[in-house]
Amino acid sequence: MIDNFGEVIRKIRIEQGFGLNEFAKILDVSPGYLSNLETGKTNTIQLSILKKIQGKLHILPINEEIINSPISFRLHKLEHQLIDSYEVDRQMTELLIHQIESTIKWIKENTSQ
Repeated sequence: MIDNFGEVIRKIRIEQGFGLNEFAKILDVSPGYLSNLETGKTNTIQLSILKKIQGKLHILPINEEIINSPISFRLHKLEHQLIDSYEVDRQMTELLIHQIESTIKWIKENTSQ
């Protein structure tokens, strides 16, 4: 998604005049969690919190369809992870993509509909 997601949240939050405690209250999270998210100490985020952040800060370069669909959100994130992985090790990334495609094909062929 965004490489330094937490840093972007912090920067835009401050630019828009929200204090840490105030914004944590808006998101219905603890100030400690928000601080950890902003400093990269945690990289897990619930979709509901992500929606609230997007609603207040409008920072994500993704459309509402992706935010409102958990599978679309995960696929979008996976796409970016695969692109990053491809830059590091093309052969392993190609192998991973092939495995995913093969597994999907196997599931379609072996499940009754």
